[in-house]
Amino acid sequence: MPDKLQGGIRVGSTSVSIPVQLFASATGLPLTGKVAANLSGYYYRQGAAAAVALSFSDLAALNSAFSAGGVKEVANVAGHYRFDAPDLAFAAGAAWVTFQIGTSDSQKFTITFELSATALTNETWTDAKAAFVDQSISAKSAATLAAADVTGNLPADAKAWNGGSLPTIGDATAANQTSILSALGAIAGYIDTEISTLLTELAKVPKSDATVSWNATAIASIKTALEISGSHLALIKQVTDQVRFTVPNQVDANALTGGGGGGTGEADWTAYEKKQIRDALGVDGDKEIAIDGQLQGMATKFNILTSTMVPITTLISTSIDLRMVRGDSRIFTFTDDVFEEAGLSIWFTAKKSYKDSDELSVFQKTELDGIEVDPVNKVATVNIDPEDTEELEDRASELHWDLQIEKEGLVRTVSRGILRVFPDVTLSRQLST
Repeated sequence: MPDKLQGGIRVGSTSVSIPVQLFASATGLPLTGKVAANLSGYYYRQGAAAAVALSFSDLAALNSAFSAGGVKEVANVAGHYRFDAPDLAFAAGAAWVTFQIGTSDSQKFTITFELSATALTNETWTDAKAAFVDQSISAKSAATLAAADVTGNLPADAKAWNGGSLPTIGDATAANQTSILSALGAIAGYIDTEISTLLTELAKVPKSDATVSWNATAIASIKTALEISGSHLALIKQVTDQVRFTVPNQVDANALTGGGGGGTGEADWTAYEKKQIRDALGVDGDKEIAIDGQLQGMATKFNILTSTMVPITTLISTSIDLRMVRGDSRIFTFTDDVFEEAGLSIWFTAKKSYKDSDELSVFQKTELDGIEVDPVNKVATVNIDPEDTEELEDRASELHWDLQIEKEGLVRTVSRGILRVFPDVTLSRQLST
């Protein structure tokens, strides 16, 4: 059926099967085990006086041939069913069609398809079409081309390169062949000149590989930028001269006692202060103060931080596109291991723009208003009320949504995507079933 879908469904399409997903009214969980006898529903075409009742029949298998009204549960995909829609639903004369299907113990599944009047098809590629594309690329208009150009003649502008005397391709006349060669030679000369200029410019670019070294100008500029002057070296030496190493890889104790604290020399440091410094830096094993050194304390804090970090793979949220009809009651369910944890704060937010603040969102649901969490089954259920969407415009709207959780200061977006809200037809929201 790929040639029948182009954003919506192509007008006049036949043998169209659509996916149906059912959720239990009581729990919001996927509803399984239903057959044709359990189903009822209608479809409504834009501009029609009334909705049309659907007739259902059981298909023998998921891959059975199309049969209008046929239905079959999809095994291992909870709550999903194949439904073969009647051809009349997609006939010409309407801009869209809405289906609503359900059972006595399910929420109503509603889906709307735009009906497109055209479809993408493969066209035969002809010489004439190829010539048209070639002329368009060359910025030529039909008025400047000879009538015979599409059959092999060169455009008029090409003839002007050689005084208007270029002949038809394939001309065997010696004089004309000479003219062609002369014109092509002029073009080749122009190309050679441009390539030579390009190569000259490329030679100015610094480069380094097995055969070409950096050019002298680039090396000189880099050397000047990195060069350390004598004054710089003197300053460095002045600092390093104050550091003493009697034992390799160990700073001498006297390097820690000169200056600092509340005074200006070694005599100003107390024995207690010296022991604190040694403890903090881990200079030796003589620690008389019963406290952790500062560096050891930092390591402990770092270990605590890294042990509580969430693996990056769990932070990548899934993207899902959702659909509903404006003013409908709708339930969306989400499954994730995180929902078995206690103490979660959870939000479902829908906005017209990412930049909108939460206060300007179309609606927002929380665990205190509209979101129910089932930790046993690891499921979160989001209940959309009619008033949440009934103020949207009389056209299809695209809202940005996400489902976000927070626990103990850690925030994670579980899922996100686009919520497409189609305008309702029955403004009383009482579509008969």
